[in-house]
Amino acid sequence: MQQKTNLFPVERRKKILEIVEKEGRITVADIQRIFLVGYETAKKDLAMLENDNKLKRVHGGAISLNENSDS
Repeated sequence: MQQKTNLFPVERRKKILEIVEKEGRITVADIQRIFLVGYETAKKDLAMLENDNKLKRVHGGAISLNENSDS
């Protein structure tokens, strides 16, 4: 994936959600690499998206709410 820099936080979270919807998952490391942000920023973005019921956080990243899970 191409790196995306100079995005506003709301734009970055929208792109994160697009990736999760397309791929079914994203890792914190993916967010850091794609958007050139730090660990805490990546985790904060996922927390905000989870609080908005857009995805489900898991250890190391997040998955789509549409993903089947064992839990």
